[in-house]
Amino acid sequence: MQRLRGIFPVLQTPLDGRDRIDDEALAHQVDFAVACGAHGVVYPVLGSEFQFLTDSERRRLVKLVVQQMAGRVPVVVGVAAPVAAAAAEYAAHAAEVGADAVVALPPYIASASREELFAYYAPSPRRLSFP
Repeated sequence: MQRLRGIFPVLQTPLDGRDRIDDEALAHQVDFAVACGAHGVVYPVLGSEFQFLTDSERRRLVKLVVQQMAGRVPVVVGVAAPVAAAAAEYAAHAAEVGADAVVALPPYIASASREELFAYYAPSPRRLSFP
C-alpha cells in the first residue's frame, strides 16, 4: 500500500442550470485537479454535499470519478453514513470500482457514545481490499 501524501482536494458535486448533477463538469474537475498537480482527490465528503445525494447518485458519481481518474493519482472515497452497515456498503462499492482508499466520518445524524464510536469502526469479518 502506498502512503497517501500531499494535496488531495475535495471535489464538488456540480449542478447545471436546472439543479441537476452535471457529470461532465465533475469529470472536468478530476482532470483539472490532476493538471494542477494534486496528489489525489477525495469524493464525496462534506464539501461535496454527499448528504444530499441519493444512494444511486452517490454510487454512480464515485464510479465516474474513479473511471475518469484512470489511475493517474489516488482516489479517496468518502463512505460516511448514519449507520455502520451503510458505511460498509459504500466502502465495498468503493473497493469494487477501484478506489484507492476510503475516509469514514463517524455517524452524523446523532451523537454517539465512546463505545458506539469504537463499535462503528471495529473491524468487520468482511475485509475489503484496496489496490
